[in-house]
Amino acid sequence: MLNEPVKGKINDFEQFLKLLEFLGDDVLFRLKCGDEHITFCAEQGTFTIVSNGNSVDVHELKRKLSKWVIQGRKEITFTIIPALDKCPEGEKISKDELIKIVESIKYIRQIPSKFKIKIIDSDKVPAILKTFSRYPVERELVLNSSSFSLLDLCTWENDGIIEIQKINLMDRIAPLFAGITFIFIFAAVVVAFFPYGRTIVSYVKMQQIENEINAKRILNYKLPEKLPVKDAFFNNIYYKNGYLISPGPDRKLGTSDDLVLKLPDLSNSSLFVIP
Repeated sequence: MLNEPVKGKINDFEQFLKLLEFLGDDVLFRLKCGDEHITFCAEQGTFTIVSNGNSVDVHELKRKLSKWVIQGRKEITFTIIPALDKCPEGEKISKDELIKIVESIKYIRQIPSKFKIKIIDSDKVPAILKTFSRYPVERELVLNSSSFSLLDLCTWENDGIIEIQKINLMDRIAPLFAGITFIFIFAAVVVAFFPYGRTIVSYVKMQQIENEINAKRILNYKLPEKLPVKDAFFNNIYYKNGYLISPGPDRKLGTSDDLVLKLPDLSNSSLFVIP
């Protein structure tokens, strides 16, 4: 058992794994990267996660770690503090689950900047991933998604639930005709996929404002029906009866091409403060 705080630096997440395996059951472990902190507070072997003073859930943890890796953050320092009185309130995660998340990090850099997702077992992935799987996906979009993270994709692929496929059009074209053929194919792809690409971007925009809208709902703020946020079709996004709605390509609300994101039921939600 440690008696004094220990500070150091990690160069990769393999070292993070070794630290996790070394930690005791009652300890505070803080990672610092630039202006961001992620604190892991262990109490009887179960971790509570706090980032910059706010409790975060498992998905937000995965998203933050994914961004650190993709952005190539090198200066990651840690502090280990033993003998805590009590961990703050927040979502709990077991040590085994945390180790599994960290083990998946090494696969993130293998994900191409643009790729397609082939779903093998649709029962084990969120419904919105089926929408993403229909079109080419950019890695940066997943970094900002509130439904799943790059770490989730790594885990699902390792478990055989999905397959991540690299998009490499030029490799399929004979070199002699590559230049001319590419012009025609590129034009066709833009025409065929541009509306769907904007559909995905619109979903992501709705997901980006979801937490802010939920916070205002919890605080009983009066929300306008027409929000000051635009979707990828240059429409305002609407809030109605627990749903975020984009009018879609036809720019008319209440038609069949509306994009709808259901917000969680907050009837049992309560406020809490992190000390």
